[in-house]
Amino acid sequence: AQSKSEKLQNEQKLLEKNIANTKLLLEKTKSSKASSFNELQLLNNQIAYREQLVSNYDNQIRGAEYKISEKQAQVERLNSEMQELKEQYKKLLLYAYKHRNKYGKMMFIFSSDSYYEAVKRSKYLEKIQDLVQKQFLVIEQHKKMISNEVKGIEIERNHKIVMLDEKKVEREKILQDQQKQQQVYQGLKSQETQIIAK
Repeated sequence: AQSKSEKLQNEQKLLEKNIANTKLLLEKTKSSKASSFNELQLLNNQIAYREQLVSNYDNQIRGAEYKISEKQAQVERLNSEMQELKEQYKKLLLYAYKHRNKYGKMMFIFSSDSYYEAVKRSKYLEKIQDLVQKQFLVIEQHKKMISNEVKGIEIERNHKIVMLDEKKVEREKILQDQQKQQQVYQGLKSQETQIIAK
């Protein structure tokens, strides 16, 4: 996904460079009336480059929308996992609370029928304590992951807004170029009629 985004951005830079070059050539051809045909051709190229740039913006916008929906799904999944972890953590805390005093733990261990069972019960209580701590850390990790995903969504939304603004600007420039194209075309047509009239 990253390479496609980079590819689109590189394509955008190339198209912007082509537009700048044709703009420069258009400025040069304005001085000469004989090069009106060249100006018309350059305007055609400029419009084509701008339309490709708008298409590039559309692709980047679609990519941003896809990333946003992907990240939102991931946030929902992480939230549901976190709810499950919290439920498990609540059960573990409740168990730890019921067996919180030393005498209760010792009674649980000493009430066993054999030494082997007492050792197993002791290890069982230690594992539960470890589980409570690990569960807490996992919940904190999920909170951080959710926070990062939400930040990623905001970044993609901002990127999408920028692309929409740039697309709007390019659309306006296309309209301006089309008007210039029409003017040059009308100028060539009037020159043609003048030549035919002579």
